[in-house]
Amino acid sequence: MDRGSATTIPRAGAQLAQAAAQVARTGSPERVTEEVAVLDEARRRLYSILAQD
Repeated sequence: MDRGSATTIPRAGAQLAQAAAQVARTGSPERVTEEVAVLDEARRRLYSILAQD
């Protein structure tokens, strides 16, 4: 891992968490359901990347 990714990845994760929290606070139940599906897919894709190593 290069030094750039040591800060870039956590920053991207924090920004994702902020966006998710905003949807959770202000979104309709349908939007929250959609958000959960997007986050689940992102988690699966990240593990898929890890599995490629």
